[in-house]
Amino acid sequence: MPATIEAMLTKRRPTAEYPLLGQTILVIEDSRFASEALRLMCLRSGARIRRADSLRAAARHLATYRPSIAVIDLGLPDGSGLSLISEMAAGRPPVTVILATSGDDTNADIALEAGAHGFLPKPVTSIAGFQAAVLDHLPKEAHPKGPRPLTEDIVLPDPLALRDDLAQRQRSCAKAMTRKPWNIWHSFSPDWGEAPGTWCFRRPPRACWWVFQAGRARRGNSPG
Repeated sequence: MPATIEAMLTKRRPTAEYPLLGQTILVIEDSRFASEALRLMCLRSGARIRRADSLRAAARHLATYRPSIAVIDLGLPDGSGLSLISEMAAGRPPVTVILATSGDDTNADIALEAGAHGFLPKPVTSIAGFQAAVLDHLPKEAHPKGPRPLTEDIVLPDPLALRDDLAQRQRSCAKAMTRKPWNIWHSFSPDWGEAPGTWCFRRPPRACWWVFQAGRARRGNSPG
């Protein structure tokens, strides 16, 4: 029965209101904040979403089904998203639409060279922009019929997701500073982007220094 329901959902035709209806989108993203933004966009677009937070988790998904669309963060905790992009692009059958995402716009060219069809710069907030990035690479028969009104709506994920992300980066930062403070660049993913109204780690060394000094102060050590 579940397989039958799955097949019925997959065959649903897109509409002007839900232009991605019938599509299954696999989001590979370790940031809860960014993942939540994409989840909201998928729901507003009519697509079904599956999520993975690492290359290993993505491999488990791909062992059981083939998504029609994949959105892949380039900076994942267990490796680069570029390798997964190349794998999906070379697969048989290949994933119909592969979108790379990163907070560093300079990564766009290398993502396209690896096999991505498009690039989503972080933060991804525009629903219309997200829909256009996908539809630009879907075959015409998968597009909704007739004119499609463009929405100016943006998504604003739960701030608690951002807080969880920052807490995780803080833990990673403090741990790295204890081991090798001169190698702190590698403790942060470069793919954060900057969400409206929120602070993010666009300058990792300085952010890590603040966290490290705060930890020393709590332990009663002089900041130095």
